[in-house]
Amino acid sequence: MGNLLPLDSHRKQQIEDIAEEFLKEFTIAYNTAYGVEYTKKTLKEIDAESFAEEKPTFQLLQRAWDSFKSPLKMGYLTKRGALVKNWKKRYFVVNPNYSVDYFENEEAFEKGFKPKGSIFPCGYEINADIDETMAERIKNLAKLMKVDEKEMGAPDKYPEHTFEVAHPRRRAYLITAENEEDKNAWVETLKVCCRKAEGLKSEDPVGRAAFKVALWKTYWRYRVEGTEEQVLSDILVDRINYRVMSDVYADIPGGWTMKQKIREQVVKTLDSLVMAMVIPSWKGMQESSQQLKAVLEPTIKDKKDELAAVQRKVMWDLSELLKSTMEKVLQDMEEMLKEIADLLKPKVLWKQGLAELRKIFIKKVDEVIEKAKNTNEIEASLQAFFLTLDKAPRSLSVLYDALVCIRVASTVREKFDERINKLNGHLVTDIGSDKLTELLDSAVFTFEERFNEGISGTDAKANGETAADVMKVVKEEVLLKYDEDQKIVLEQYLMESMLCMLVPHTHSLTDQVCKPMIKPVEQSIPDPLRQAISLSDKYDTYVETSIRETIKKVCGIGELQRKPRNRKPMNRKPTNQRPTNQRPMNQRPTNRKPTNRKPMNRKPTNQRPTNRKLTNRKPTNQRPTKPKADEPKADEPKADEPKADEPKADEPKADEPKADEPKADEPKADEDKTGEEPKPEEKVEEKPSEAGEKTNEPEGEAKDKKCEETTEL
Repeated sequence: MGNLLPLDSHRKQQIEDIAEEFLKEFTIAYNTAYGVEYTKKTLKEIDAESFAEEKPTFQLLQRAWDSFKSPLKMGYLTKRGALVKNWKKRYFVVNPNYSVDYFENEEAFEKGFKPKGSIFPCGYEINADIDETMAERIKNLAKLMKVDEKEMGAPDKYPEHTFEVAHPRRRAYLITAENEEDKNAWVETLKVCCRKAEGLKSEDPVGRAAFKVALWKTYWRYRVEGTEEQVLSDILVDRINYRVMSDVYADIPGGWTMKQKIREQVVKTLDSLVMAMVIPSWKGMQESSQQLKAVLEPTIKDKKDELAAVQRKVMWDLSELLKSTMEKVLQDMEEMLKEIADLLKPKVLWKQGLAELRKIFIKKVDEVIEKAKNTNEIEASLQAFFLTLDKAPRSLSVLYDALVCIRVASTVREKFDERINKLNGHLVTDIGSDKLTELLDSAVFTFEERFNEGISGTDAKANGETAADVMKVVKEEVLLKYDEDQKIVLEQYLMESMLCMLVPHTHSLTDQVCKPMIKPVEQSIPDPLRQAISLSDKYDTYVETSIRETIKKVCGIGELQRKPRNRKPMNRKPTNQRPTNQRPMNQRPTNRKPTNRKPMNRKPTNQRPTNRKLTNRKPTNQRPTKPKADEPKADEPKADEPKADEPKADEPKADEPKADEPKADEPKADEDKTGEEPKPEEKVEEKPSEAGEKTNEPEGEAKDKKCEETTEL
């Protein structure tokens, strides 16, 4: 660090210890996470069977967010140079991956020239009020440097409509728009870019997932704000500044001007020093992860079944050890869960955000319908029409009325900041924003796909009126699907928002007690599998699953994700009407003809069911001269004898009365019955079939059919 940093040996040793401690901790977390993530990837079906939630069925079509390849926003802005502090007009383009390029002019962009520069906004923040930002920055800097704020002088003045794309240790960009409306639009767009831009450079998906997990384990941070090296460097500099550098900055000699110049050099030097330690450390992590991968791959393949059994046993053991403790903690949180749900559910997303989003969809589609009416060149204009719709979910100016409804970060902090540890209210707002934009994107995508299907066989491509009519029909169809899907989206929003609030909080309450309790479980994991199965990861899975189930139970959400959609329960009511292919029991067959068909080989039915009470039975030796109207058919089994293809008397059907509750048209158990058939020459008066049976069907054929059905069953 040269002579710029007044560091004694003690402070220098502190910096080295901080760096060594953190990088060692992160390396262990990364290697462990890599093994776990690789195991999850290769044994996805095991994890899916054990832990995965059943995914709901959406009515609207889904597509990948990055399938949209057109620029998200374009336009002229004026930017101040990095070295020469002059202002130059540049043509800015926001790419689908949320990076920002700027060109000399629009023509250079259209011709595909190389951009003059690029901004990778991951980890940046947007300061809309530049004057207020600079004043606050000077105040904080004076406090850090321990100088009088008056010595620092007034901040620089910037042109009207100026905003800043800022980062604590990377290059900042000062940008000016033409007017306030244009400025606000760009500020909101760039805020989304800062939040959604992907910073990690690793091409290994397992490595990217492992890095995020390790970041969460060691720093309790969800967002990844830069490349792997930048993120590690930022964390280290934060820790060094907090523990060491405040005193170092105060010891810089000279007045404010000298202090400021020296401090700028100190910051650059410290960043370079830290990055020099981070780069080889990250390279070593990548190499060790590849070595771990080479060990894990054959292990997992050879021991797949054993691994599945071990995973199940670990989860069972964790549940047995932690169940009572976790239940007590979550039971104490139930009232707070209800309060959170009451805050998020009725006011924010359900009645306002989703309703406004529906209006936005209708408005944008109606604009396209109106344009279609005024042109017959539909085929040539269709791409432009769809591009207008595709941009809607990606335009904050379009989504503003819906997004403003879900900005509850301040309310969440106000009500729960003292009750929930590690609360991140802004993350709740971000989750809601993502859900709204994804839902609108699904709606416009479904509209486009259904329109292309709907115009088949019509003249819609050459007739604007026809195209507009098809669009109107498709719009109504999509709105019906939207109304169904918004229920699922609401439940997902509530679940994810509450999880992001409660998972860190629950860990802060349980880890100190629970982690020592689960150490014996690790001994049950065979040595070859300990690298593949992380006990810490299974513990985290158990905690999250417990919270998720508590949220479902207490707040009544998650039902749509558990139940199959488009399927109504079969609530059958008891009915006296038999199926149409059976005769009523009180009706004799008509048009009987003697046949030579062999009788059915039925089992002896001399022994009646033991659960039927037989009392006061009349003798059946005498044969009635004429069958009674309510007497059972002669060729069917008695009321207390089950048919060959029907359940027994003590096992009634769901849609028929129980055995001890006979139907009105069936003989009671103590009434006279006979198993003999009338003589072939005897005929009875024909009665219309109660079930719509064809009465003119020959009995022989009817019996043949019944015999075939019985045999088939």
